[in-house]
Amino acid sequence: MSKLVIVTSMVQALLGDATADFACTPTDALNFGHRLGEVVLIATVASTVAQYEAVGTLAGFQNGATGRARVHLEQINSLLSPVPVFADLPSQQAIFEIDNEIFEGVIAQGTGDAQFDEEATIFRGFSSSDILDQLASQSRRRCVFSDVITYKGVATIIRPLSEGGSAHVSNFLFLDREPSELFTRQCWTVGPSFGIILDTQSAGPDP
Repeated sequence: MSKLVIVTSMVQALLGDATADFACTPTDALNFGHRLGEVVLIATVASTVAQYEAVGTLAGFQNGATGRARVHLEQINSLLSPVPVFADLPSQQAIFEIDNEIFEGVIAQGTGDAQFDEEATIFRGFSSSDILDQLASQSRRRCVFSDVITYKGVATIIRPLSEGGSAHVSNFLFLDREPSELFTRQCWTVGPSFGIILDTQSAGPDP
């Protein structure tokens, strides 16, 4: 599955769950309008230097009366360190596609992970402390799995970014560490009517 890159010459601080509009072409809006909600990379171009600097969520497009268009991104957060773009950028389109493997490599390098880790990327790139604080407050520190009050709770992603998941708090569960590890290993999940489905073979005799 391919990932999208937004190319911009804007110089701004892309931090703190920001929202911004970037110039694109009407062709971009036509080609990629069906991919709303996806996590995208943002590449900045200054002179002859191009580098990946941030990630955001594709939230919409707007076509102007003059034949110009804008792409709207939300939940924009800078990578911990910029990553050089080792490819020729398109001269016309402001949005282009890259392979999922390249996307994961950029995220891993930009967050300091030698090996791509979806959960670690979420925590480093999307203000995990804010998400965890909000989840803990909403649940009154009760683990979603056990309903036991815990002070070792973690924000556990439900649908990974690589599968179209969002960095929004609604895509996380407040779990104690042990059930969080079991959820990440797909030993259990949430079924219809919010019932818990447990894979006892994967979880072991005493999950």
